[in-house]
Amino acid sequence: MFNFKWENGYSFLASGYLGVDIFFLLSGFILSHVYHDDFKLDFRQRYKNFMISRIARIYPVHAFILVFYIAYLTVAQLAGFKNDPVRFDEYVELLKQLFLIHAWGFSDYLNWNVPSWSISVELFAYLLFPFLIVEFRQDKLMWRLVRLLLSFIGLGLLCYYRKGLNFSLDYGLVRIFFEFNIGCALYGIAKSDVISIRTWNWVFNLSIAALIIYFLFDVPPIYEALFEVIITVFICGLFKGKGTIQKVLGSQIMFYLGEISFSIYMSHWLVFRMFANISDRLPSIFNDTFAAVTTVIILTLIISHLLYTYVEMPGRKYIRKYKYS
Repeated sequence: MFNFKWENGYSFLASGYLGVDIFFLLSGFILSHVYHDDFKLDFRQRYKNFMISRIARIYPVHAFILVFYIAYLTVAQLAGFKNDPVRFDEYVELLKQLFLIHAWGFSDYLNWNVPSWSISVELFAYLLFPFLIVEFRQDKLMWRLVRLLLSFIGLGLLCYYRKGLNFSLDYGLVRIFFEFNIGCALYGIAKSDVISIRTWNWVFNLSIAALIIYFLFDVPPIYEALFEVIITVFICGLFKGKGTIQKVLGSQIMFYLGEISFSIYMSHWLVFRMFANISDRLPSIFNDTFAAVTTVIILTLIISHLLYTYVEMPGRKYIRKYKYS
């Protein structure tokens, strides 16, 4: 979730931008799990089908939110709201965002629907993924470990150079390349049976303890590559372990939240901006930060459910019709 900052200086989920890094790691891992044997034959047709499936996954919600954002900005300007920093006259930037190329080095700053920068670089990763996975299928365990180590070193150097991972358009492609590659290599390691399930349960529990310690000690951003290491272990333990926590995370509620997570991510910034614009016209109870944040979260969940049901799923089914045409 985006780093929420209210006018009074309060910051909710100050390191919320790290959620994007978890998303990139999981993307590489999950796509490797789903498609690891999918490009053995007829690479060209499989590549086409893969890209159609991925565009069907991200584009309907992206396009809908962007159109809605334009309508909202129009109404906001006519109504005299002044809390929105986006410049309405940047039609070139709008076109870049429409085609999801704005985070490929073509834009210098975030505008319109801010979170879409991450799906722009994610689309770039999708273009590369089938080539990574062809190589990945032939990797031995030791080479996967080397890939993992080299990616961590690269990410650590990037983190040191940029003083943390809170960046997007500048070096965003490099950021996702390392994290996507970590996810791909991690799946190859996790699917091996070298380590027992009992050991993975211990590893998973230790990763949770490490995450708690990491945030309790308020680790400086320059060391955020350490967070990536911990999350990598967490993902592996979640995939291989069979403990109570894994069962809770695999419950129907958590599964559904995972299903609508993309709609949550794509809509939360718009909900936040709209709420911020009208907050001074709402009853005084919403001046309380907890009440305001709770309201934004509830509204985002409701809107995300509607987006998933009436935009994301129908749009996905419609676009996927072209897979074998």
